[in-house]
Amino acid sequence: MAGDQHSGAPADGHNKPDGKPGPGGGDGGSKNGKPSGPNPAGGSPAGGGGAAPSTSALNQQVVQAAAFSNYENADYAPTMVATPPEIMVGQTTGLAVQDAANYMNAIMQIAVAAQAVAIKKAAEDPAMAAAEIPLLTDIQNMVTQAVQVYGTVSSTAGTSAKTVISDLKPS
Repeated sequence: MAGDQHSGAPADGHNKPDGKPGPGGGDGGSKNGKPSGPNPAGGSPAGGGGAAPSTSALNQQVVQAAAFSNYENADYAPTMVATPPEIMVGQTTGLAVQDAANYMNAIMQIAVAAQAVAIKKAAEDPAMAAAEIPLLTDIQNMVTQAVQVYGTVSSTAGTSAKTVISDLKPS
């Protein structure tokens, strides 16, 4: 009786005359190991637990594509969603690295200013230029240490964040 004017069901057999999904019409069957239909998890799409709405008036390929997309979203949601503790770990890590970058930038600004003063003094009195060499060496050491601090903080923060976030994930 599928497809006649009195049942309201389409002739393609996707819905039974009672309005429930039939073969290929969201019956919860499986293709490639993944449920198909409007809501593979069961219940209504809104999660209300009621019966899924009739899709007999819709293009079944579109319904199947939407169902597949919903299934994929639900399947991969845990990997795409960041929980508040994960967000806090990420923010803390970012702030630590940003602080280390600010420290390195400040040291470099001090170094540039000190180099400018040393060069000015050397230009004013070439005989005293040799006295500025230890100062310039100390400045370079400060910059090198600041860069090392930045690298250490970045590496440690990244490793720590990865460890904490992996500890938060259920096994």
